[in-house]
Amino acid sequence: MIIGLDVGTTNTKAVLFDQTGKTWASAKSGYALAQRQPGYAEQDPVAILAAVKQTVQQVGQQAQQAGWPIEALVISTAMHSVLLLDQQHQPLTPVITWADNRSAAIAHEWQQDQQATAIYQRTGTPVHPMTPLCKLRWLQLRQPALYQSASYISDLKSYLCWHLTQEFVIDTSLASATGLYNWQREAWDDALLDLLQITPQQMPKIVPITQQLSLTQQMATALSLPTNLPIVVGASDGALSNLGLATSQAEQIALTIGTSGAVRIISEQPHLDPAGRLFCYQLRKNQWLIGGPVNNGGLVLQWAEQNLATPTTKHYQPLWQMASESPAGAHGLLFYPYLNGERAPLWDATASGSFIGLTQRHQRADMLRSVLEGVTLNLSVVYQQITALTGPVTAIHAAGGFAQSTLWCQLVADVFGQNVVIPTQVESSSLGAAIVGWQSLRNDPNFSIPLQSTRNYQPQPENQQIYQELLPLWQKLGQNLTQQYQTIAHWQQHLDNQ
Repeated sequence: MIIGLDVGTTNTKAVLFDQTGKTWASAKSGYALAQRQPGYAEQDPVAILAAVKQTVQQVGQQAQQAGWPIEALVISTAMHSVLLLDQQHQPLTPVITWADNRSAAIAHEWQQDQQATAIYQRTGTPVHPMTPLCKLRWLQLRQPALYQSASYISDLKSYLCWHLTQEFVIDTSLASATGLYNWQREAWDDALLDLLQITPQQMPKIVPITQQLSLTQQMATALSLPTNLPIVVGASDGALSNLGLATSQAEQIALTIGTSGAVRIISEQPHLDPAGRLFCYQLRKNQWLIGGPVNNGGLVLQWAEQNLATPTTKHYQPLWQMASESPAGAHGLLFYPYLNGERAPLWDATASGSFIGLTQRHQRADMLRSVLEGVTLNLSVVYQQITALTGPVTAIHAAGGFAQSTLWCQLVADVFGQNVVIPTQVESSSLGAAIVGWQSLRNDPNFSIPLQSTRNYQPQPENQQIYQELLPLWQKLGQNLTQQYQTIAHWQQHLDNQ
């Protein structure tokens, strides 16, 4: 059996799987995402390490008591994190997460003078404040004394690997998402390291996702695990979610909608978007993860629940019921879901949300359905951009909190015009981590676990036709709005400073 460890934005989950994908034990521990200033989104690395120890120990103890053999532990973490370490690999900063936008001005400057295009061509990573590249540049310019005192530049997984194994490494998929990885050379980009005044020795060593390390004796004792247990480095949560959703074939695409959202496909060759709107991350020698992440998934629904619901509908199930009372198209009410800026498809940290077409006839049900449609239409734009590069697909394998809603699942099928498959196994990143573990132990990169029982949603022709007509209008009006986001953001900042 293998432990798939999924270290997320607000919690860590450890799940024990067998080779069929069956779950035998699990544990979960949460922690805060601190937002101490506007635009900041940080984690406490010490708290995350404690959560990792707690969850793994709980699963390890369950396995010990039941006599289940544990053959490896595999790590999944979110992309785009960065933290500075001292000479003893202890943190000098919090973990600056993917959601942190403090470097928006730097990203905007690079986008304006075309540096962003050259960076994207070399790294496959769109220039955006989410990237460690932009975050490190911000630290270099805004906190130079702290920046220069750092002995090592780390991400969250490299920090965890050091404490578990005393080896400072990063897997290929996470390295490829930093904005610092030259995909043609398969190494850190010299020009970008020079810009940041970083040496290669300060960076973690890049290793394959199947690389095996050894758990230290001290950690093995603390975690109730066997001494020298193989720690398989694993990959990013996005890449592993694709594997867990059985989308390793080019004709299958993965959709996840949790707090945020993403559309991703695994390809046997790199595909760079001519407009630089999609990421192209290397997973291994012959596998690439092509896709786009969105900031605005379930977070937007939480906002709607807090601000649009009545006292009797302030729970998700009544929300779905109310939204279902409005027909497809929400009586002509359009919603743009950019409450938290946006990554794909806009790559604009200043983007903001809006209702368009609001009239006296519209009711709460229309507003709620429009919110769901706006989030889904935004993701469908990313989907169309991906398939324009990689070719058509036959099915969407989907996961995340949205899958609890039959209404939303059907809406995805109608808007995307595609068959949507929802697996009953919800821990797709943890399962993907376990799959990489089996690939490593067996030396078999083709090992996979097929989807078990599923729910399937087919497009409803009448609704599909409505959304096919709506999407071009939604995109055209959205393009007009993008020209004003910077102005609106400056005006809001002006009001906040009064």
